[in-house]
Amino acid sequence: MGNILAVPVTTKVSAACQSPVLKVGSSCMQGWRRSMEDAHTHLLNLPDDPEAAFFAVYDGHGGTFTDDGTAVAKHARNILHKCIVQRQEYQSGDIATAIRQGFLQFDSSIMRDGKIKAEAVGSTAVVVLIKNGQIYCGNLGDSRAVACVNGMAHPLSSDHKPKNRIEALRIKNAGGFIKKNRVNGSLALSRSMGDFKYKRNSSKSAVEQIVIALPDVEQRTLNENWEFVVLASDGIWDCISNVRAVNFIRRELKNQSEPERVCENLINLCLSTNPQVSNGIGTDNMTVILLCFLHGKTWEEYCSKLSATVTVSIEADDDNSNHGDVTESVSNVTDHTRLKETAEPDPLLPFAEGIFVSSSSKTSINRAQHKEADGSEKKSIEEEQNDLASQQNSRKRPRTAEGNNEGSQADAVNEVKNTLGNEKGSVSETPERPVTRVRLMRRRK
Repeated sequence: MGNILAVPVTTKVSAACQSPVLKVGSSCMQGWRRSMEDAHTHLLNLPDDPEAAFFAVYDGHGGTFTDDGTAVAKHARNILHKCIVQRQEYQSGDIATAIRQGFLQFDSSIMRDGKIKAEAVGSTAVVVLIKNGQIYCGNLGDSRAVACVNGMAHPLSSDHKPKNRIEALRIKNAGGFIKKNRVNGSLALSRSMGDFKYKRNSSKSAVEQIVIALPDVEQRTLNENWEFVVLASDGIWDCISNVRAVNFIRRELKNQSEPERVCENLINLCLSTNPQVSNGIGTDNMTVILLCFLHGKTWEEYCSKLSATVTVSIEADDDNSNHGDVTESVSNVTDHTRLKETAEPDPLLPFAEGIFVSSSSKTSINRAQHKEADGSEKKSIEEEQNDLASQQNSRKRPRTAEGNNEGSQADAVNEVKNTLGNEKGSVSETPERPVTRVRLMRRRK
């Protein structure tokens, strides 16, 4: 742990902004790392399109080489949204294609910067663009966006890891290899901006390199059931599952905590108190953005509605995250959900390559829909951390997120290949997935 400070830097930089549609808060913290390599953007009105809002989290790696913010993550903070909005595809209404092409355009532009190209630096990116009642999420790497819709967690992005089958096949075809779940034994991600030493195969296109800057893009239609969206760097997701994060945020909002304070409390929850004991989990830079959809309500009305809505401790069927499955015993499961990932991650669990290490024993967990009592006392951060620590015997078996997304990833690559020659593609809204059956397992006596 040579990159760890003796004492964490817990000073947070927080911000808040609001429109008639959204109430937004953000917070970021350096933590135990020797430098802050995250960056983020929140724009309620894009300069080139006031009818659109844009939010992004960028998790840099490789370190900064100047003090003026020219590392990939900080450069993306200032430039990427412009690359998207100024594209012809965006002007014609094909926003999903504009996001894909905007990422590739940005990556190409920074490659011309000799200093960036020479350095082993790169960045993840998860962006959310909201326009005309539609929400678009573009993702590279392992930062993540998760929506809460009617009390349920709905992932909007999937992590890009070298061991995913589609990613591994491209890496091998481009002349790379995977060692210890890392690209060429070094990079833990299979897609990123920058990292140009993995993009030097002259016989391959930009979307066929060992590491590519082509994002997955999800499009959804907003309605009254959308409560909030949380974007965060992997410093958060290393420590907590999608479901637990959503439930923690809902509980905070029910008590009318301001969004930026909720972000700060989530960071506090995930911060390791002892890197040696936590094996490095909870020591990364952490950045969180929380988007609350007001739907014409006041803040008090919005929080009151959350208090009257059931909190669901299972994840929607469109989950794309990389945690493992556990044996379940559940009642009253709705037909548009499936059971998975309900054994919550623990900041003290060993963690490797973004996947929780499996345990020799699995605990059967009863996860039914439940409703918190109105006016119940909010749990403290210490109590939440104790709750996480109590799950140490519920570690999960690693699995890849290849199954749900391989087809869509391959389609996106083929589409971008065609559009690189100024040929415009099309995108359709993600269809609903078929119901997944639930198998219930009995506990051994």
